[in-house]
Amino acid sequence: MLKPKLNLSCWAASFISSRTLDEGKAAPPWLRAHFHRCAACHERYEEERHLAQQLAASAASMRRQSPPFLQARILANLQSRSPQLHSPRTRFAHAWALAGFGLSVVAVLFVVFTIIPSTKENSASSHAISAAVSPDVPVLSTSEDFLALSTKLDEPLEAELHLVINDARTALTSLSQSLFPEDFLNGLR
Repeated sequence: MLKPKLNLSCWAASFISSRTLDEGKAAPPWLRAHFHRCAACHERYEEERHLAQQLAASAASMRRQSPPFLQARILANLQSRSPQLHSPRTRFAHAWALAGFGLSVVAVLFVVFTIIPSTKENSASSHAISAAVSPDVPVLSTSEDFLALSTKLDEPLEAELHLVINDARTALTSLSQSLFPEDFLNGLR
């Protein structure tokens, strides 16, 4: 069997061809056009089609007729059971569904008219606050001040990065000591 190209059109062709074979339908025109361009997909389709035909033929030979009394027995059992159309559960099912729908509409309207406008007001007020100059924020006058501030902001990140690197080294050393024999490790040093 030819190895198919690994691209999206071949994957889609394989997926759709399997579905059409399972459903017993004819391949769509774009799929047949793909089979003319891609020999691997065409070969895989033919193999799957041949296998599906073999399975259908073997299943047809194994089918047996149901006993003649089985159909009558099933129909008698169905007729002997009374339909439960008038039970209280089914009688009020539509009312409960309507009530649930009404409650969900009320909940959506509540969210739309109360929560969403309040978040818009909060965002507008936060823009007003950020526009005003806060006394805690230092005013940067020169590029050296800006560089000093950015260096100060990077210090926690750099410290955390060094801790992560040290933890990784410790983990690798521990792992290598538990996996490799001591003679091998001594030879590497």
